[in-house]
Amino acid sequence: MSGFIRGLVAGAAGTTALNAATYLDMAARGRAASEVPAETVEELAKAAGLTIAGRGAERAHRVEGLSAVAGIVTGVGIGGVFGWLRRRGLRLGVLGPVVIGGSAMAATDLSIARLGISDPSSWSASDWAADVVPHLAYGCVTHAALVATDRESAAPPRLRTIGRAALAGLATGGRTSSALAALALTHRTPSRKRRRAARTAGIAMAGAELVFDKAPAAPSRLEPPGLVSRGSAATAAATGLARRAGEDPALPVATATIAAGLGALAGLRWRAVSTDRLGLSPVGAALLEDAVVAGLALAATAGT
Repeated sequence: MSGFIRGLVAGAAGTTALNAATYLDMAARGRAASEVPAETVEELAKAAGLTIAGRGAERAHRVEGLSAVAGIVTGVGIGGVFGWLRRRGLRLGVLGPVVIGGSAMAATDLSIARLGISDPSSWSASDWAADVVPHLAYGCVTHAALVATDRESAAPPRLRTIGRAALAGLATGGRTSSALAALALTHRTPSRKRRRAARTAGIAMAGAELVFDKAPAAPSRLEPPGLVSRGSAATAAATGLARRAGEDPALPVATATIAAGLGALAGLRWRAVSTDRLGLSPVGAALLEDAVVAGLALAATAGT
């Protein structure tokens, strides 16, 4: 199978993940579907001098169908490009999900900005979250599929490893450094100095974030920098867990990165519910979240 064809298949899998993440976000927040895809089709047709047939509801349904097809073609096509590049030696490593997902997001956002449909610079944090999380899911699954198809001889991951990766991802969604810190604390090497250095680094990472998370100036975890850093950390943690088990990291990486997005959303929801409905102070809610995150991270790495 050529690299381009493998990429098309990987892009199709990634597009399914993107659509699933989008619909889950709609279900969780009760928001309406975005009108941007339909508006994009309208503007592209106008620019090309084409007329979309029909009137009223008939025409609206046709536009809706065309916008869905356009999204699928875009997702599959970007996967094909990265499959072709991978066949020619491009290896993105742990940054693969971020680069692929970011490329898909850039292709969409730049086109809508150029067409005058929306200005990304004016988006709110929730708008960015609705854009970043699905595209990160796309990048994770597409990259995982690309890696899996050219590593056919690698040992497949066990369900236990995938479960550990999911726990690590959920923990990372709450605290970016949590799973990496837990991996560092459980680092095994014959060298006592290396073990000590790894554990010191893990404690320093976790401690610094625990303090910074409670600062008034701490940014929302759903802003692009926070989501990208959590996705990258989840990817690195899942790769470390899979390598400790001697297994292919592709599926654990995809699982962990998607779980990180869900963990970020869950943590933000907990902050709102705990303060508005349960009457907890922001610091108290954060400390309880710290405990849950630590438990998830330690469960993910226990016995590895």
